[in-house]
Amino acid sequence: QSISLRNRIISGSNSKELLFLNYFKIGDFYLDTKNIKEAIISFKKALEISPFSLNVIQKLSNLYILEGRATEAISFLNFYLPKQEFKPAERAKLYFERGKILKSDFKKTHEAYQNYEEALKLDPDFLLCHEQFVFLFMEEGALKKAIPSLVYLVKKSKEPAKWALILSDYYHSRNTDLSLQYALLAFENKEYRH
Repeated sequence: QSISLRNRIISGSNSKELLFLNYFKIGDFYLDTKNIKEAIISFKKALEISPFSLNVIQKLSNLYILEGRATEAISFLNFYLPKQEFKPAERAKLYFERGKILKSDFKKTHEAYQNYEEALKLDPDFLLCHEQFVFLFMEEGALKKAIPSLVYLVKKSKEPAKWALILSDYYHSRNTDLSLQYALLAFENKEYRH
């Protein structure tokens, strides 16, 4: 059934773009139906057509994780990271993906931190990466290192109160007189001291 579905895609696609889109959609279909092996085959076919599709690369690395192939996912991302075809914000997403895998599958917190840091250098406005940065340091009991990301999230995220509360709790737990407003003001004026 899978082979006949793919054959219909090939015969009905009259351009590379349409063929890519069809393989991508069928990969999503298989992913939604939890048919991981067929999803991987379809996304690999899409990647053959468009070898630098960030969406496909991310989906494949996540599928490798679902199959328990974390080492392969890391190797896959390592292959693409040095490619010059990616814009900085796209490369940031690849570093972010690698950081997530290093943290969750290999428990390599320091390496995850380095990847998140590299991602934020490439794309300082990468909200999801700021969030993961904060969670990483919260887990490690080193929230002080995440204060710049917390302040950024207070200013830029759709949930500023969530991040302001974490920041407020941090200062409260330190028994300081430093209010959240003063912390934000000091950070904005570059007077904040670590």
